[in-house]
Amino acid sequence: SQAYNPELGALADALAASQGTQLGRGVYAAVRGPSYETPAEVRMLGKMGGHVVGMSVVPETLAAVHAGMRVLVIAVVSNPGTGLTEEPPAHDQVTAVVGRSAARLGALIEGVVQQW
Repeated sequence: SQAYNPELGALADALAASQGTQLGRGVYAAVRGPSYETPAEVRMLGKMGGHVVGMSVVPETLAAVHAGMRVLVIAVVSNPGTGLTEEPPAHDQVTAVVGRSAARLGALIEGVVQQW
């Protein structure tokens, strides 16, 4: 229930703010993948308190915590959940959004590693 390290989170928040980037906080709901979530899954997970849905982060976090690691997760929300817009998710659009985020994300991660 305490998978994410609050000190790393506070450091990331402070560094992001100093770099002009605002980080949001929320509940990451995981689906198995490797396909996009269905509209029904998006609705269900939203009703259960999820803010974003993805195929990653949770299994990696569980393994890291089990190994005794301190964990910080920074996720790029790359597209609206399936069914929330008329357009279906498209892999090329997702990778384009993530690509545009790479420089800011890289600078943030570099700062966290240097200061931790």
